[in-house]
Amino acid sequence: MGGAHPGELDRSTAGQPGKYTFCAAENAAENPWEPLHVERRFREDQSVVTVYGAGGIFDLNDRSSKTATDLMHMLANSLKIMGSNSYLVGGEILLTICPQHAAILKRDKVSKQELKEYLWNNTWNPAEDFPESYCRDEVEPLADPD
Repeated sequence: MGGAHPGELDRSTAGQPGKYTFCAAENAAENPWEPLHVERRFREDQSVVTVYGAGGIFDLNDRSSKTATDLMHMLANSLKIMGSNSYLVGGEILLTICPQHAAILKRDKVSKQELKEYLWNNTWNPAEDFPESYCRDEVEPLADPD
């Protein structure tokens, strides 16, 4: 798909469905913020598709948080997974929020920007938590990039 041939453009060790088969839509009725496509400077009346090369899904199950503070704390601590590709090489994380969690954030008047800033400031691990080889940048690629 899209020219991704094993060993050529696609250099993954193992394939997974996140490369091209996941599909999600925004729940406009229960979204407390502007839609993603509007944030990305499209008109609200435009129909837009966002394509994201996911590394798979990670289900964050939280039925206990009753406040935005508790919810954001849980989200931040769940997203800082040391061994993930996004964490190690600076990729993006696509976070979707269920209607129940969106309602908590809306009720507690947390803007999308405030949530982004909180997650940015709280999804890091101290260097001493990583193996020494990571800190010295001794991680070797699995294949020759040339």
